Amino acid sequence: MFTQYLLFDRVLDPADLPRSPQEAKVRCRAYVRARCKGRVLPLTDGSEARAVEMQLRRDLAPTLNAVQE
Repeated sequence: MFTQYLLFDRVLDPADLPRSPQEAKVRCRAYVRARCKGRVLPLTDGSEARAVEMQLRRDLAPTLNAVQE
């Protein structure tokens, strides 16, 4: 669901949204497979991981879970 949220929020034209959950799943998977890569960032502990997450949230400013300043 999170990848679908990102796809709909950032990429798709609001006039071209999927008409069913099945269509959303297919389109999201196709988009991710064509354009995205996964990567692991090894960190020493949870506090370092939270700091990295907060920095990414500040930089990317996602609509639903942006950092509240």
